[in-house]
Amino acid sequence: MGGAVSGILIVAAVIAVGYFAARLRILGPEVQGALTRTAFYVTNPALLFTVVAGSDIRAALGTDAPLALPSAAAVGLLYCLLSFLFFRRPVAETAVGAMASSYANANNIGIPVSLYAVGTAQHVAPVLLVQILVMAPFHLTVLGLAGGARISWQKLLLQPFANPMIIASGLGAAVALTGWHAPELLQRPIDMLAGGAVPMVLIAFGLSLAGKAPLQKGDGRTETLVATALKIAVMPLIVWALGRFVFGLEGQHLLASVIMAALPTAQNVFLFASPYGRGVTVARDVILCTTVLSAGALVAVAWLLGKMPRKYVIYTLIARRRGDRHAGRRRHGLSWLALRAGFSRLPGFAPHPSSGSGTAGWSRWPAPSGFSPGTRPVPLPKVVSSGRGSRQPGRDQ
Repeated sequence: MGGAVSGILIVAAVIAVGYFAARLRILGPEVQGALTRTAFYVTNPALLFTVVAGSDIRAALGTDAPLALPSAAAVGLLYCLLSFLFFRRPVAETAVGAMASSYANANNIGIPVSLYAVGTAQHVAPVLLVQILVMAPFHLTVLGLAGGARISWQKLLLQPFANPMIIASGLGAAVALTGWHAPELLQRPIDMLAGGAVPMVLIAFGLSLAGKAPLQKGDGRTETLVATALKIAVMPLIVWALGRFVFGLEGQHLLASVIMAALPTAQNVFLFASPYGRGVTVARDVILCTTVLSAGALVAVAWLLGKMPRKYVIYTLIARRRGDRHAGRRRHGLSWLALRAGFSRLPGFAPHPSSGSGTAGWSRWPAPSGFSPGTRPVPLPKVVSSGRGSRQPGRDQ
């Protein structure tokens, strides 16, 4: 699970920059508020617009999005129930905790983990779109309405249109559905602003860690531990149960869905909570705890649900490293058709060993005669021993 480790280390490195900048007094306490406000109103809306505008929303309405939405809703409702029965927290703090227990870091960590674990990142986009277009607007609306003022129907209807990230997501969805392409003079500045969104949030998160140690008694430690357990353990179980018994998923598709559920909480939860000043400590601590624990959870998921034969993994890694699709066949006597057919049995898995990213699929290779995806693996020919060495029947010597 090198993808999990590398993704977490990259995120941790940028967070450490903010932490040490605060400890060394390079950046003062006021910088954290300035960074979060800039990210909330400027850079993060640009990032959301870019991500949604470049996504295939229609394709996301397959199996992954319908699975991601009810599973996240179930975990969020479970946290709300526990908050109502035991924590007795206000609505805004409960909304932040529910979001922290169900909002995954599908972008920064999800993409490398998905590529390393299942060979493709095609299952990341539907989860991102569900979070950006459904979960984030809902929770932001609740946070905006829970400010203490009297709630009116006019405020309830206009609240989503007063949030810059909801507006950016809606504009991105309109661009994606209409197929319109922004002029380069407009798109390039948006891309530049979007590029600063993630590091800005991570640095602000690191600054917050220098102010107060996490998991302090009286700072929502119980809520933090409950939300962490829901995100790391309960949500993957719910996704596995729904995917296996409701949506009928198997093999690599089921593995990819559960891996998406086992990802740590996204830094956007901290960003969403900061401008409202509600549940910020819980959001920060849940992100920290889930990021630390997610590596073990992802390894456990891959070990328990990974059904790919190990020999196929070994041969494919050899072929990728050598950049030669025939390396496995030449060095190990393995039929390439058997390797290809073996992978095709696993739903949702279509790697391309020579592509490096694993997302191109098998389409770049001409299929052998009589081969169709989903067929059973072709049995390997037996090796016949002879006095002058080994040979394989049916092949030219």
